[in-house]
Amino acid sequence: MGRTAGICAILLLVAIGSALGGYGWGFKRGDDFGVAFERERLRSLHEAPPGATSELMGILSIPDVRARVEAVIEYVDRHDPEDAAALELAFRDATAYVDPASFAILVEWWARFDPGAAFNALNSGFYGNQRVPMVSMVIQQWARADPEAARDALDGLVALGVVTDDVTGDTYKTALAWGWAESGRPGYWEYVEGLESGTTRQRALSGVASWMLARNGAEAMIEFADQLDPGGRHSLKLQFHRRAAAVLSRRDPRRAADWALDMWESPFGEGMLNHVAGEWGRADGEAALEWMQKLPLDEAGEDAVHQAYLQWLKSDRVAAHRWLEENAPGPAVLAPAHSLYIRSVGFMDPPAGAEWLQHLQDSDRYRERTMIFVAQRWLMLDPDTAQAWVDELDLSPEAREELAPPERPIRRNSRAGAPEA
Repeated sequence: MGRTAGICAILLLVAIGSALGGYGWGFKRGDDFGVAFERERLRSLHEAPPGATSELMGILSIPDVRARVEAVIEYVDRHDPEDAAALELAFRDATAYVDPASFAILVEWWARFDPGAAFNALNSGFYGNQRVPMVSMVIQQWARADPEAARDALDGLVALGVVTDDVTGDTYKTALAWGWAESGRPGYWEYVEGLESGTTRQRALSGVASWMLARNGAEAMIEFADQLDPGGRHSLKLQFHRRAAAVLSRRDPRRAADWALDMWESPFGEGMLNHVAGEWGRADGEAALEWMQKLPLDEAGEDAVHQAYLQWLKSDRVAAHRWLEENAPGPAVLAPAHSLYIRSVGFMDPPAGAEWLQHLQDSDRYRERTMIFVAQRWLMLDPDTAQAWVDELDLSPEAREELAPPERPIRRNSRAGAPEA
């Protein structure tokens, strides 16, 4: 009895020790195992009977997003290209329940194996507001493999009147241009060149520039832009320079800004720095404004400063205010930044904005318009004090007329015909 009790005591101590030792390990790994067990539990709850439709519906009803997407990926990995036609019915039946992430995985899988079937199916069934982005995915995937076939299919869709609005057509054409460029096959530039000038072409050019930058690097993209056929001031060369500069500025804003400055005197550099300034100001306003202080004092330089500081104000108003306060007055090219600062501060506190107007005394372009803004705001909040301030301003007759109070209409006594006070 004593020996048995001793063995039991030893086993109990071992068990307690194992439990205590495993507690830390279990605490450390509990999250990982807990997530895995929960996903498996959810998946088992939605186990469906055999059959593509019911299996897909079971997967798409998994409430956990990560688990659902993982199950969809496993689902497509278990099916061969030959199954795509059979899965079309399942795809249609599940459409009302499918989420965008799962939908995108299914469509991308289908488009890799049979883009024509996916294209036709998505355009002949009801897919609600998911149709346009998913058809675009098919077109882009198709164009990567066979751009001419994708182009012909899209042209047929337009000819049949299936595409009924310009926005949808523009989206599809942009997807085709991107996929064609990614294919590396000739003809993509001619396709982009043939697009009607406007939003479609601009988006297509942005996509092409992004692909070039990712595949060949900044210098190769810049060399491609410089070697384009001029074709007139409003040619594709000018548009591509702008879009490429904007794309480059998201990765290397300083290189993009230097490129825009190199193109300063070129007709194909017009507007380039504005595109860079907006992106750079939003991402790192301080670096952008530090760099832009060396710009030439002309309208193009001021426009770039205006765009950079405007975007900085939108993204981090406090930091933008503090930087200008610490660096005032700075070079004359910063006048648009001072104007924006005055408007930003003066909207809530016109007297504070008025005090800062001293930094615009030498700016014919910004001084008076900024004064008018402050005056109009101040007149709304404190008319008497504001009017006394306005009376002392050095303003043009046109500006004073703009600030003059509206005349009150004279009302007449309907009986006597005399004017009323």
